[in-house]
Amino acid sequence: MTDNTKQMGTEPIKKLVLQYSIPTVIAMVVNSIYNVVDRIFIGRFVGEDALAGVTVIFPLMLMMMALASLLGGGAAPLISIKLGEKKAHQAAGIFGNMITLIALSAALIVSLGFLFAEDLILLLKGEDVIEYALPYFRIILLGMIFQLFSMNLANIVRTEGQPRLAMASQIISAVTNLVLDFLFVVVFRWGIQGAAWATITGQIVGSLILITYYLKGKSSLAIDVSSFILKFSVVRSMVALGVSQFIGMFGASFALLFLNLYLVDLGGTAALAAIGAINSLYTLFLMPLFGIQFGTMPLIGYNYGAGLRDREREALFFAATIAVVFATIVWALLEIFPRAALSLFLDPGSETLEIAVKGLRLFVLMLPALGFQFIGNSYFQAINKPVTALFLSSMRQFVLLVPLLVLVLAPLWGLTGVWLATPIADGISTIVTALLLYRALRHEDEPELDLSDNSTVLVS
Repeated sequence: MTDNTKQMGTEPIKKLVLQYSIPTVIAMVVNSIYNVVDRIFIGRFVGEDALAGVTVIFPLMLMMMALASLLGGGAAPLISIKLGEKKAHQAAGIFGNMITLIALSAALIVSLGFLFAEDLILLLKGEDVIEYALPYFRIILLGMIFQLFSMNLANIVRTEGQPRLAMASQIISAVTNLVLDFLFVVVFRWGIQGAAWATITGQIVGSLILITYYLKGKSSLAIDVSSFILKFSVVRSMVALGVSQFIGMFGASFALLFLNLYLVDLGGTAALAAIGAINSLYTLFLMPLFGIQFGTMPLIGYNYGAGLRDREREALFFAATIAVVFATIVWALLEIFPRAALSLFLDPGSETLEIAVKGLRLFVLMLPALGFQFIGNSYFQAINKPVTALFLSSMRQFVLLVPLLVLVLAPLWGLTGVWLATPIADGISTIVTALLLYRALRHEDEPELDLSDNSTVLVS
């Protein structure tokens, strides 16, 4: 085990939270910026219909990444716990099984994606923008395996005490994409296809940096050929713990799909382009929260595995404080200056911008609460309590947002109701997260009933 890994149990917690979170936040923000810039180039240089086309297929892209998060989201906290328990060989087995399953998943995703791409776009009411959505989606599928490896390997190298490496890979990936966006879309005028090729090229570069780290033997994990042979107990543990992250991401895509469908019915292509711009901004400002979340999870997991409960709780509270303060500042800026932010994507004089301004102000109402909600949810995943993490992940999207949208808000208030569905669901789920977190901290050592045969899902 390397010194970088051991320091998670010895260095001051506040220092470690910042040391791990800051590079992760930078990486996540840069990673999000290039997605935002993609949409800026598409919206301003290809057209608002092209932006609507990308918005149509975005839920599909989230669903594909959700499958990968089912594996990587479970592997990272399990590896943290095993490293804290000084069981590096078991950690290596978890890593190898994750790699094998990601490769198999990518092959399945790409095959099904090419077979049913056109049917899926039509099902999502994208017939008016299919000339943009279809070529973009097919090119993105070509780079899917690199995107999945990049996303999951970044989480694992953070777990090994290498947050700067994860940051470097994502920054280099983003810069590559930005440069190629300008060349392919503005200079060469390749349109929507140019933006897609720029995206997957950046993903290839970022994933190769992380793959090289392992090929050169720099990892603290004792990986050998046997690590990649699938074992039922390892796969079960990864899936049981990763299912909460999968449900959270799949739920986000599911909810966005319903939002898109209602926006098309109530506001047409203009409303669809508006949610594309809003979602780009919203995702950009959620990335620092994800960065704090992913940067803190290895610390919580390691100290939990090592039995250092005071350090584990200190990491939780310090990370939650930072997240809430940041989210509150962002919320204030978006409420005060929505037009300036949205004008990056939309023509300042268009009708679409007016729809987007009203939507953004309602959509982000509960953004400050998300800082606490994200950290609280990830805490349960980090300490190997998958049932609670699964409940919280599924509640926000499936239990609250979609039923509220379909049964109450859209029928009563139309387009305004669609915008309000997200903040109302966020507010309720934050209250539930706080109650469960309070209970868990009082009874932290109690075993949790699990979906598997054992009371916990630690790999043996």
